[in-house]
Amino acid sequence: MASKQWTVLVVEDSADSVLLLERAVERANIAVSLQIVGNGAEGVDYLLGRGDYGDRDRYPLPILILSNMRMPRMNGLEFLAWIKQQPNFSRIPVIVLSSAGEIEEVDRVMALGATAHFIKPFRLQDLVETIRQIQAFLPPSDSYT
Repeated sequence: MASKQWTVLVVEDSADSVLLLERAVERANIAVSLQIVGNGAEGVDYLLGRGDYGDRDRYPLPILILSNMRMPRMNGLEFLAWIKQQPNFSRIPVIVLSSAGEIEEVDRVMALGATAHFIKPFRLQDLVETIRQIQAFLPPSDSYT
């Protein structure tokens, strides 16, 4: 894997899903550093650099956000709506990963400004393929600064 890494914020409450995602990113050989938070409220704290996330060397701003939909405290829709109202963060691409693929849900996340919506695969190889598709939303690696 390349030594230069983009930061990707992962907003996901399931430890199993996080582990699967980490393995898929590793298998896809994508040079990203995953920063994990457990819900949208923690995502807000991360982006604002509040509390434990105040050290930007340790918790850099992400180039991309991957968010689950159903989470405690602040769900994916609420988190997405908050991001898109923030001038400093509204341009960060937000990819929604959801276990459901109902057309109403897809319409809602896209109307709120999500960059894309993917159904969360449960098999590692399928998630690797999804991660490779998501890679298209990252800047080229030679533009890393």
